[in-house]
Amino acid sequence: MFDNASDNIRLDKRNYGIDLLRLVSMFLIVVLHSLSRGALVGVAPFNIHYEAGFLIEALTYCAVNCFALISGYVGVDSKFKYRRIVPIWLQVVFYCLIFTMFFMYLKPDLLTNKALLGSNPYYTALTPVIHNTYWYFTAYFALFFFIPFINKGMRDITIKQAYAVIISVIFVYIALPYFAKVDLFKLEKGYSATWIIFLYVIGAALKKIKIEKLIRNKYWYLILYVLTAVMAWGGKFISEYHTKLNGGFKNDEVFLQYNSIFILLSGMFLVLFFANLNINNDKFKKVIRFLAPAAFGVYIIHVNPLMFQLPFWGKLMQLSQKPLYLMVLGVLLNSLIVFVLCLAADLVRIQLFRLLHINKFLDLISDWLSKYMNLFCEKVKKCSDGNSVNNKKLSQGKLKDR
Repeated sequence: MFDNASDNIRLDKRNYGIDLLRLVSMFLIVVLHSLSRGALVGVAPFNIHYEAGFLIEALTYCAVNCFALISGYVGVDSKFKYRRIVPIWLQVVFYCLIFTMFFMYLKPDLLTNKALLGSNPYYTALTPVIHNTYWYFTAYFALFFFIPFINKGMRDITIKQAYAVIISVIFVYIALPYFAKVDLFKLEKGYSATWIIFLYVIGAALKKIKIEKLIRNKYWYLILYVLTAVMAWGGKFISEYHTKLNGGFKNDEVFLQYNSIFILLSGMFLVLFFANLNINNDKFKKVIRFLAPAAFGVYIIHVNPLMFQLPFWGKLMQLSQKPLYLMVLGVLLNSLIVFVLCLAADLVRIQLFRLLHINKFLDLISDWLSKYMNLFCEKVKKCSDGNSVNNKKLSQGKLKDR
């Protein structure tokens, strides 16, 4: 979701396919929410609307994984700066405060909902990580401070070891919990910092492997993306149908969750497809470069807990009563409208921040903090080196005494 990893990439070296994937993935996330919070709510299982809806959901489910995979794929070779988290955090707080003030006048009763916003809505708005307002941002915040260490480790490993990393994650953190039928490592269906960290590592490993040398036709990645997504839907269908034959019904989510093997693979293949997509049209590049930084804003705006309380999402439930083609068109059209409106809103926010020189002000603060942090680290290093020298002299003195 975050475009910061490409800040230091020259325009002629920038991967526009990856930037395009940021936008495509964000649209898929809006589609996913339109289904899970609207069109598929209350739909009877095994009818055509249910199965078609979950097939679309299977095709969109990997979108969140894609963002974390992109972070690793791009970030592993980028120069890391701790100050990058500051503008991201400010963007989140900005929207949280805007929505809190907006709903204070529109629906003040919502602000008294402690389960939704805590005891103090404005304090909640100012502390989105502490209150887990956006689970992905909270997870990314936890990942962010370990990125330089992960990057160093991933740069130093061999291609063979990179394969081993991916296989190890799949075997230990996906296969074992599946067969044990218990969330052994508390991944919480992928809604956790641990899973986002694993995705970052896998994304970095994919960059290390350079799998495009093995599979040169990029369209194979697109085919494999569709195939693995359909397998996720098929696994859900078979599992639920088997339960039905035994006289019951269970909405089996094990195949449609972020840490499902099929959803992970579909996300990996989608990243590889777009990473190898050659975009040569200069005008299209400019459009992508202009829009991509606003992708995260689409997430922050439409996923805000207060925004989810709008009647719009409830009205999407009516789509399940329409003919199938109208339901599908309705979901896609409504998702496109939400996506475009949120994208436009964040583009305005970006221009506003530029006019007010907010990013420059944040850079000054970040540089000041970095300066004193570096001075502190140097002093610690000197003290550590001094202690090492003293310990060495002391040990040498003891040896002479013997």
